[in-house]
Amino acid sequence: MAYDYSISEPIDKFCILMSSGLKSGQLKVHCKSFGTITKKDVEHVLEPGKSFGWDFKVRVPMFFYDDYYSCNFNWNGKKFDLTVWNGGPYGGTCEGGKTHWAVLEDGFYFRCAGGEGNWEKRFNWEKRFSWDGEHVEHVLELGKSFGWDFQVGNSWHSYYNYYSCNFDWNGKKVDLNAWTGGQGGTCVESKAHWAVLEDGFYFRCVGGEGNWEKQFTWEGGIHLGPSVDNAH
Repeated sequence: MAYDYSISEPIDKFCILMSSGLKSGQLKVHCKSFGTITKKDVEHVLEPGKSFGWDFKVRVPMFFYDDYYSCNFNWNGKKFDLTVWNGGPYGGTCEGGKTHWAVLEDGFYFRCAGGEGNWEKRFNWEKRFSWDGEHVEHVLELGKSFGWDFQVGNSWHSYYNYYSCNFDWNGKKVDLNAWTGGQGGTCVESKAHWAVLEDGFYFRCVGGEGNWEKQFTWEGGIHLGPSVDNAH
């Protein structure tokens, strides 16, 4: 049975700030949270030189890496999706829990809010800075499997790399991080395996070590119940 985190008392307050360093044009921002984050959707239109931000809480800190904000940025016909906050290096480890992003013509810059540290360019508008592969698309028939190999350009930045996947089945859609430097990146031989069933999404490292663990449901909630056996 999935744990109903909606009844838990929210804890650990965080803040995301966004600034437009663009010289012209509106920056449209649409963010959606996943996991136990209390504030689900955020939409805003930023004028050049302006900033905005929002506060939120998470309910289950032990599952930080399942909590994240994925945002879509739209400016002058250019679109980009990225994770702007997670329980790791993007905000969860910032002193005071405050994250700051700045969007410029040449890309996306990050630092912990409060002035500590310099701005670091993390992405440009064209692609992620350390991926060798970019897009993977496939249609899976019942009972079938597929996979792909990829490389990470800088292992020191492994927690800044991830695969965000969209699953579409019978009118149901779910977005989730299928690989990060934490989940999957720490598997022996670096092989991650996902299984998609009617009741949700199951994960284990490839090679048979460990049981399948249900991570998400089709409704987008995190499953915190017991692991399942290897029957799937």
